Amino acid sequence: MISELLSVEHIDKHFYQSHGLFRRTKNAVLRDVSLAIGAGESIGLVGESGSGKTTLARCIMGIMQPDFGTINFDGVDIALLEGRRRQQMRRQLAMVYQNPYRSLNPHFTLFDLLAEPIQAHENLSRTDLTKRITALLDQVGLSLNLISRKVGALSGGQAQRIAIARALALDPKLIILDEPTSALDVSVQAQILNLLKSLQSEAGCSYLFITHNLDVVRHACNRVLVMLEGQIVEHGDTRQVLLSPQHEYTKRLIAATPQLVVGQV
Repeated sequence: MISELLSVEHIDKHFYQSHGLFRRTKNAVLRDVSLAIGAGESIGLVGESGSGKTTLARCIMGIMQPDFGTINFDGVDIALLEGRRRQQMRRQLAMVYQNPYRSLNPHFTLFDLLAEPIQAHENLSRTDLTKRITALLDQVGLSLNLISRKVGALSGGQAQRIAIARALALDPKLIILDEPTSALDVSVQAQILNLLKSLQSEAGCSYLFITHNLDVVRHACNRVLVMLEGQIVEHGDTRQVLLSPQHEYTKRLIAATPQLVVGQV
């Protein structure tokens, strides 16, 4: 039986929009969202832009606070953590963004990019830090010869591998991947997805893939959740949902994905 790592229960999140000096409207971005991720699982969260996927990810990461509901990670309510306990929890969660050229500091060398999260949590000698970074580069299939380069000098696939290496730096239990392959061409997408599968088999971490690409979900995820206007409208085993969708929105998503060969799901 898979042990539960993350439990999100009945999350609501609203944003307020100003209309002049005295009027504001409340817009619901997340509405009664619940999900669970087990240890070692890969879950896909699918929906169009503006459906609330990234806001949910930010709530899980602790970047935003939900207005209602609870987020329990490894049995602990994230909202209740403060100080040292919050810092310890933060090293168990990591996020990989869509565009590494925007999410990674362009002024840092690759050594500095990988060293930064480690040094924030651990006091290592330069020798031990170099060994750790060398091992990270090896994990993601990059040469040590790149260590003094900056991210702008890398190809898209290399840059995303560095983003993944940075996420792996503290051996997290859960990695959230926000459209991690959408900026890459198809062949590089496949390389990155295969790399993530390999890393998961080695480290045993869990993945939450946030994407609009059902082909990514088909290749990488055990289960899938479909989000529409801030709500989970369908969820289940990936194969079952893609072969026999129940919600009309899911049916439209599948129909709009011509490269998805349903018979090969």
